[in-house]
Amino acid sequence: MLLWIAIVISMLVASLMTSGITSAILDFTAFLILLIVGVRRATGQPVSPSCHSSDSAKYKM
Repeated sequence: MLLWIAIVISMLVASLMTSGITSAILDFTAFLILLIVGVRRATGQPVSPSCHSSDSAKYKM
């Protein structure tokens, strides 16, 4: 979770240093990251893609 917060904050700082379409794209991307992480947490899905232990138990033979 802290990784996502750090990514969003760094994107917002970069957005403050730029202007025009670059700033708008960085703001929009940061908003999408926050939205996706929030929805995944609200639905109980794992936020990070590193949860291979539950997947590997399904496919063991």
